[in-house]
Amino acid sequence: MSAQEDAEPELDRAEVLGVLVPACIARVYAEAPTFSSFANAFTIGKSPLRQACHDFQQLAEAGAEAGAMSAELVEIATRAFRLACDNKTSKLCDPALEGLRLLFATGLVAGATEGWAPRSRDDAYGQNGQNDDEPSSTDPSSPADGPSDVPKPDIERERALSSLIVSVAKCAEVNVSSTHVALTRCVLAAHESDGLVVRGEALAHLARCALHLAVAASTDRDRNASRRALVRVINETFARAGLMAEPAERGSVAKDDSRDEDSMKRDEDSIKRDADAMKRDEDVEPGSRESDALLLTLTLCAVAAKPLDGSNDEYKSHARVLAMDLVRQLLEGPSASIWLRRWRERLRKPLCVAVLRAGAGGVDRNGAVRAIERACLKVEGSNPGGSVGANGPNPKVAKALAPLRALARAAFGTMVIRARKSYKREIAALYPALALAPLEDAAGVAESGAEGDPDHQLVALRLVRKLASDPQVLVDVFVNYDCDLNGENLFEATVKTLAGAMTPGKGPRQAVRNGALQCVLAMVQSLRVWHARGEAGGDNAGDDNA
Repeated sequence: MSAQEDAEPELDRAEVLGVLVPACIARVYAEAPTFSSFANAFTIGKSPLRQACHDFQQLAEAGAEAGAMSAELVEIATRAFRLACDNKTSKLCDPALEGLRLLFATGLVAGATEGWAPRSRDDAYGQNGQNDDEPSSTDPSSPADGPSDVPKPDIERERALSSLIVSVAKCAEVNVSSTHVALTRCVLAAHESDGLVVRGEALAHLARCALHLAVAASTDRDRNASRRALVRVINETFARAGLMAEPAERGSVAKDDSRDEDSMKRDEDSIKRDADAMKRDEDVEPGSRESDALLLTLTLCAVAAKPLDGSNDEYKSHARVLAMDLVRQLLEGPSASIWLRRWRERLRKPLCVAVLRAGAGGVDRNGAVRAIERACLKVEGSNPGGSVGANGPNPKVAKALAPLRALARAAFGTMVIRARKSYKREIAALYPALALAPLEDAAGVAESGAEGDPDHQLVALRLVRKLASDPQVLVDVFVNYDCDLNGENLFEATVKTLAGAMTPGKGPRQAVRNGALQCVLAMVQSLRVWHARGEAGGDNAGDDNA
């Protein structure tokens, strides 16, 4: 979609409130039920939706066009549109979403939703292995009320606006293309509004809504539009938090693809520049723009880590792949080294659990993933494989999960490159499972003569080669782990595993052997480059990570 197609004509407030919104109200009124679904013998049962529409029409006919009367019109209109969205029918949702889009785009709906306060540090995962920082999928769960000196009317206004956004997000449950289009436009208008600040759990609901449509919308066009909307919400949230150094291309989270020597040097300089700031261990202020960016990241990690439970697994698999892809792109962003360190205590468990579970391809063979979560990440009571467990998923689910292993390893590789100092223990726990275990399986398969999973092995080899091709990373792995008396010998284990994977064979086994050989050559070349830097009198960049 081009920028010209995305551009909206400039809207006039008087026309919106005097013509366009009343037209949407009339459409809602025409389709609204006559009686409330909650009517009983003790109530008249008049529909609150019809009553709200009627109140709006009466006030509009009385000539209320400006000042306090105008604000009252907006208030009644939003109430009517919220009730229409709660009905979850296309005939009511479509005009309601269009009316709300117009109000959001012109800034007539003003205020802010409730802010979000992170839980205590390193306590995001509960006893059942689920992310407790993740917002509920229905209603806001009592986010931070803010400082005690905030006037009560402001708190009530924040709650009302949060409820409105949640009602908008509920429209994603309507499986009609016209509703999907209207909802995507409304989500963007709400997030980009000059008058409304969508933050906290309301923002997470919008993101989940867009992610749902990006997976489950009825047409490819609707899915692509929803994905673009989700990416814009993520990019703009990070930009508002001061965590986006450059604008993103439409359709992808902002990232830095180049990994030449200059970019490696920038990464090293970034590590040094941010080290002192991270030593202060500043907390994330509740309700701040930064807390919104953190919440979106935690939400994506929660979706990527969600186990399969036998109910709608194909949809969940597609959602996990999309969420993991977005996490990968965020990690490749220009400011990832900053927020990875700053949020370490809140992010390390959710991020590592998401990468570990995704790297296993959605199943937990022999309980290996659960063992790592318990022993290294201290996540108790988890069930990474869900109902699938060690068994293979059905063919449709397996096909949907196919990209997950590669995305997880790409994300992990970037995390090693960008934050290997802050996540030293986590890297030591995840590296053997993501990089070495598939190759060790390949060596065992070669000895037994059985057929393994060459695709899984080649994905692991790409991760090893990515890290081995960076001289600084390779030396840091050796210094931080093999030279640490209490550390794991990751460098030595990598060399031994690559040697074992170079067993001659035919077909896929030959491809694995060639991949292992390329990794060894990359390691040799990186060590030569590092040695040449030392002889040239270059400073020892490895000291920063030692």
